[in-house]
Amino acid sequence: MFRRAVLMVAVVLLAVGSCQTLPLVDNNLLRAAADLGVPPEQVRRGYDLMLGECTACHAPVHPLGLSREQWREVLPRMVDKSGLTAREQGDLEAYLRAVWASS
Repeated sequence: MFRRAVLMVAVVLLAVGSCQTLPLVDNNLLRAAADLGVPPEQVRRGYDLMLGECTACHAPVHPLGLSREQWREVLPRMVDKSGLTAREQGDLEAYLRAVWASS
């Protein structure tokens, strides 16, 4: 019984430790988006998509966890695979651009 409890705690700690949190849509991020001419609602929708759609299949990937070039290769494939629309892809790109600009 004790061994099983220790194993369960280890699994939970590994799961929590491997999760990456996404940058929140805060004032800093929205200022960066505004400087790029990106509407705040588009950034919010992109964030919501990252949390809702992307994490339905895999752990969240921090926008800075991949290079911009890697995102340019990965994002269209993931959008196609998940059946997202062109507008939703644009929302995801807006969120990514805002994070990059705020970093």
